[in-house]
Amino acid sequence: MTDDQDLHMESVEHMPFLKAAHNHNVTSVAPPHGGYPKVVTQGINDDNLFLWMQEAGYNTDYSGKLWNFHTVDNYDQPYANGFNGSDFLLDPFTYQYWNGKISHNNEEPVSIANQYSTDVIAQRAVSWLHEALEADRPFFLTVSPIAPHSNWIIDEEKDLSYLEEPKPAPRHQHLFKDYEIPRSPSFNKAIDGAPNIDPTIKNLQWGDFIRGLLEAQDRQSQYPFLTDGDVNITEVSGYN
Repeated sequence: MTDDQDLHMESVEHMPFLKAAHNHNVTSVAPPHGGYPKVVTQGINDDNLFLWMQEAGYNTDYSGKLWNFHTVDNYDQPYANGFNGSDFLLDPFTYQYWNGKISHNNEEPVSIANQYSTDVIAQRAVSWLHEALEADRPFFLTVSPIAPHSNWIIDEEKDLSYLEEPKPAPRHQHLFKDYEIPRSPSFNKAIDGAPNIDPTIKNLQWGDFIRGLLEAQDRQSQYPFLTDGDVNITEVSGYN
């Protein structure tokens, strides 16, 4: 499953298994036609994959972002169904790499400010994995970090909200400082002698954005082998 595939970087061309859309009548990422409130009114909170897995005998745990507009104000209206254990990132702080808020097992949200969101989600996932391996039931663990989504800036004083390039962990900064976006023959090409349909349109400047995306994603690429210190948990547990 995937979403948010971009046009500019031709993401879909690199995803040969992306076949078709799924329609569940949640037609937007925001209310009234989408987001967590729509998930609730549409009945999806009471009939979803996590509940089906529980009915099949699995323990289900979750670490990361669950729904759009799953917020610090509505996370308990009602609580998200289908989880034995959970750590949910909550809006409007979900997409802030260094200023997140998280609800542990439906408890009151707490700030994880000054902690790198992707690392926190990994640490919580490792904790759930330890518990799952000690239980006598199969488990279904979902890890959903925000990387490499854009960083969301909310400036309450100026009443501004906007997206900027993804934020990598300090240890991953500059890993791709020399990376250059693949260029087609028409990349930023001026059309000599032809009128510009919109004279305010500027040439694309995607370099910093795509480098930030790659650096932020570098931490996420480590998830297939979750580690606790120097111990590869999935490997020693037979799940690699």
